[in-house]
Amino acid sequence: MEVPTTHDPSIELEQSYLEFARRVLSHMERWFSTEGVSHFNYLVHSFNENGYQRWAAVTVEYATLLQEHVQDLLALEETRQCIQRHLQADILLPSLRKNKKTETTEHVPQNGLPSQQTDQQVVLDLVVPLIECCRQTYDQDADLLASLRAADEQLLAHYRRLLSLWSDSLEHVDITFPRVNFTCDAKGEQAFSPHLFLRPLTPADKTALWNDDAQYFPFSEPPLEAHALMSLSWKLSGTYSMPKEGDPATDTTKQEVLLELGDIVTALRLLKKGDIGAPAIYEKIHTPVLWQGMRLAGVLRGDQQARQFPASPFLSYELSEQDIAHVKELSNALYRLRSGKTQALLYGDLAVALRHFNQSYHRELSEEQIIDLTITLESSLLADLRDELNYRLSLRGTALLSPTRKWEPSQSQVLLKTMYDIRSGIVHNGRLLAGLEKDLKKLQRIGIEPRDFVQWCQNIVRDVLKEYVLREAKGQTLKQINDELEAYIVESLRAPSHSGEQATNE
Repeated sequence: MEVPTTHDPSIELEQSYLEFARRVLSHMERWFSTEGVSHFNYLVHSFNENGYQRWAAVTVEYATLLQEHVQDLLALEETRQCIQRHLQADILLPSLRKNKKTETTEHVPQNGLPSQQTDQQVVLDLVVPLIECCRQTYDQDADLLASLRAADEQLLAHYRRLLSLWSDSLEHVDITFPRVNFTCDAKGEQAFSPHLFLRPLTPADKTALWNDDAQYFPFSEPPLEAHALMSLSWKLSGTYSMPKEGDPATDTTKQEVLLELGDIVTALRLLKKGDIGAPAIYEKIHTPVLWQGMRLAGVLRGDQQARQFPASPFLSYELSEQDIAHVKELSNALYRLRSGKTQALLYGDLAVALRHFNQSYHRELSEEQIIDLTITLESSLLADLRDELNYRLSLRGTALLSPTRKWEPSQSQVLLKTMYDIRSGIVHNGRLLAGLEKDLKKLQRIGIEPRDFVQWCQNIVRDVLKEYVLREAKGQTLKQINDELEAYIVESLRAPSHSGEQATNE
């Protein structure tokens, strides 16, 4: 009795790919000998705990060579068999999946066989694991011909990894934001948002971030200079995913990650002093492609995220392990405030206050910082008022901070009033802080030196805004908070009067 044989589709698929890869490599060796191959140099950086080393490396243009010979590849029997088996297995390769929704009937002949355009798309995707293998081999021994003679196990390892990624309906992207002027004593990673984690930025991380970008874009300015990257030790990083069959232009996943970054940076700023920021963004798509058409690393712009390296040192931000719960609370509060809001009205009725608070971190002039910080107070404490602004700002601010016990009422009231007076001098009279020494010296009686005025202003604005954020996140509106402050002020003024009247009657 004859025993029926069983066929393992995955083994057949791998065998077909291996035959295709071997045939392509043999042709590449011949093309290398007769035509040569283009290449370019780039600077490799290897970071360590004490610095970095760099040297010139070579990138061989395997992809360009194969693209120039794509018609020769399509003429190979092994290529046609490999394409057919992958399409029969319903493995949609990256470019084919991307064009699936936009493909019209003119692309597919009536007999149902793949069109010439589809063939080209598929074969250019099928050579990607082969090129990845060649590059890895060349990086190890810098022998061009040896890079074309990889073992079957090496080829299959790269192919299997990409096969898994090709079969995934989602495209996964790693995203990294290095932290500037930031230290932390936390042990292990900390989840700060649905997509982003606070993690140490290791020398291996820096090496990968630098070289992944430099290899594909050697003639562009790096997002961070090597010396600047070397000095950083923490990052916010994570992975986001988006449907391959969707329109990248309308997908909001990456935008949500950037908004989460804004929540976290703002939360850190609201918690304590320090010039925290994220100067650059690095992204890496899990599925390698033939060409990296769009650069995925760059300098961040925008009020909430960016903070560039200055000519003079910033104030370092020191996050302790005990602070982390407070950062998460503030970040979650900001997330709730912006949920369902449009970009123009992000964070609802605190949008203007938060925007100017973050903008103050980017101002080089102290006068501009004071203006931004005062607008923050006006947009919150004075949102419903049109007169007695100076008086009401200092009174409401004092009432808001009094329960926190972080500020002496006499100190907060004088500081807020002086701050508003100085802002008026800057805006309406064109004065500089150096010309407002008389007003600044008044602060010495409450323990504030003129040279520290800007930092004290930032401190009190931070605490005021933090109270608004936490209260609104719990369901109060800006008007309800301010009405509550007015009631608190009236009650506080009334209490001593009642107490005195009772003592007289007795």
